[in-house]
Amino acid sequence: YIMESNHDVKMLMDGHYPYHIKQRILGDKGHLSNKDSAYYLSELITDKTKKVHIILKNANINSKQSAPIYVKQAEKVFVTLDKGTKNTLSNGGKFTQIDDNNIDSVIFAKDDLTINGQGKLNIKSSVGHGIVSKDDLVVTNGEITVDVLKHGYQAKGSIRIGGGKSVLQTQQDGINCENTENNKEGYVYIAKGTVNIEAEGDGISGSYFVQIDDVDMNIITAGGSSTLEIKGQERHNMDFWSTQTEQTTDNSVSCKGIKAENNLIINGGKYHLDTYDDSIHSNNSIAIYKGDFDISCGDDGFHAGSNLNISGGNINIAKSYEGLEGQSIDVEEGSIKIIASDDGVNASGGNDSSGNAVTGKNNRDMFKVDEDAYISIKGGTLYINAEGDGIDSNGDIYVLGGDTVIEGPTMGGNAALDYQGNGFINNGKFLALGSSQMALNFGKDSKQGTMLVAIKGEKGDKGDDGIAPQIRINSSTI
Repeated sequence: YIMESNHDVKMLMDGHYPYHIKQRILGDKGHLSNKDSAYYLSELITDKTKKVHIILKNANINSKQSAPIYVKQAEKVFVTLDKGTKNTLSNGGKFTQIDDNNIDSVIFAKDDLTINGQGKLNIKSSVGHGIVSKDDLVVTNGEITVDVLKHGYQAKGSIRIGGGKSVLQTQQDGINCENTENNKEGYVYIAKGTVNIEAEGDGISGSYFVQIDDVDMNIITAGGSSTLEIKGQERHNMDFWSTQTEQTTDNSVSCKGIKAENNLIINGGKYHLDTYDDSIHSNNSIAIYKGDFDISCGDDGFHAGSNLNISGGNINIAKSYEGLEGQSIDVEEGSIKIIASDDGVNASGGNDSSGNAVTGKNNRDMFKVDEDAYISIKGGTLYINAEGDGIDSNGDIYVLGGDTVIEGPTMGGNAALDYQGNGFINNGKFLALGSSQMALNFGKDSKQGTMLVAIKGEKGDKGDDGIAPQIRINSSTI
């Protein structure tokens, strides 16, 4: 069936149209109203309908107590935003149960849902979610703006976004794809286009994996990093000999930028992330191939439960508790700049084991060796300004290339370079500045010569000749 409706009866009668035009449109041979069209569609579309294609052309639909678009059953549903049109779907502030399904979004689909076209769609609701599919949700092209109480986009199978522009303002997650019944579903894939999210929960959350390719992305969570005063180093110093600090906040809502329960992959694009919690987080592995990242966060810039691999890109972490964290960390290429109130780069041996600026917990055993923990630097440039340890590994550290500069801690109990296993360097440039109390050099098995220098005195002090500062190396003065 192909049906077209093009008017609201009340708007037509109240409009400044000639009487004969109104009569023609409302007559038996006139046009189909939106209300009549909805009635006939409800009669024609049954449980046996396989495919439904809805075209929105300057549509303005408000449902006072339910979803303006509700897909109860269909194999495939397509909602097309007609080119050059502006469409609005909204809910009146209440969702009343009409059947066994818990309808709680402006667009609600029990089956696969695809939104495409080159028009605009504005979704509003003071309750519930924006767009929900209980299976797979696909969004291609178009410009969609969502302002809702709960999640912006939500699905159980997958969420796939290709091109277009999504602007999501939510009180929960911007994009949420979770399936607690099937651990192989709940994945998010975004390619091309623009995604802007302002969320009180996570910006993007996938219970399986998340992959993002060449996207222009802006995410703010829970008001951004400025809403959490980072006191990482103050807490680190006070509880140096403790494995547990007092919890300073009871905030249990996840407010991360991009989060995956499993693997997380980013390949190209531009990312501006200002997050209350971690900016990029995976309970498993993270792989960064390329992209430009501007990050300010209340906790970790990048946090991987297992391996964090950076093989390209330009990363600027302007504010963090810890810059890079994972059980193991591989830096192969790219330009990385980190400012951290605790450790700059930390191989800590698992999820959140190094502490957390949001909860105030310090969970690590600072002298325990983890055989699976390591930091490997093979290439690229790495600059670190850290109040805690510059580079800290509960296992080994390997420097095999690249240019690394660390402006490390000035407080005792921290070091520019810290490791519990072996420290090995063979190639590359490595300059680390920091307090001398806990200073470490690389290990004796290193193939490249290194020098550990301790300078006595305070900033501005002069040597015996009144000009040169003293640098003491094995009782010799330089």
